Amino acid sequence: MKKGMLWIVLVVFLLFSSCIMLEEVPSKTPTAAAYTQTAVQLATKETATGTSAPAESTATKEVAPTETVVPSLTPTSLPSVTPTQLPFAIQADTPVYTENFGYPDAGCNWLGVGGQIFDSDGEPIINLVIWIRGSINEVPFEAIALTGTAEGAKYGPGGYEAVLNNAVLESSDAFSIQVLDLNGNILTEPYFFDTFEQCDQNLIIINFARR
Repeated sequence: MKKGMLWIVLVVFLLFSSCIMLEEVPSKTPTAAAYTQTAVQLATKETATGTSAPAESTATKEVAPTETVVPSLTPTSLPSVTPTQLPFAIQADTPVYTENFGYPDAGCNWLGVGGQIFDSDGEPIINLVIWIRGSINEVPFEAIALTGTAEGAKYGPGGYEAVLNNAVLESSDAFSIQVLDLNGNILTEPYFFDTFEQCDQNLIIINFARR
């Protein structure tokens, strides 16, 4: 009887121990939280190694501004030549400041420049471009004239004329004058000249001659 009871106690003890061991063994099936944690770890690792870095945000990316190049009509944009390479130069003893004899009724309400261009034999040349630039009261000024077109040939058969202002004006090197051909090739360097407020000096005569 005692031996039978001993076997029963032994069987119960073994069953009880098996239940405890089964409860202490963790499940090997990964949970959703485990998958999430693993994905985060992989993403962090890839970013650190540079194999799959996230795209750079365009909201914080600094883009260097594009330089805008604006074309200039100043003499520096023209072909680089020395004065001795140019075929014409300002004639000696000019500019000459005199009273406006072409429009005597205008009086002091006129300011202009005129003259001629001569070849090496002293003959006037027509169809050359006179380009005048300057500033009047800080306002840019530009005028174009053509030799041989001056009204009444008051300066000679190859004369040109350009009106600068409707009143006499005191200025120092505020205007430049330059000669070009009809194709835009420069024939002289730009020459700067003054203007005066005196009514008997409101016409500036500037001649050019071939070197």
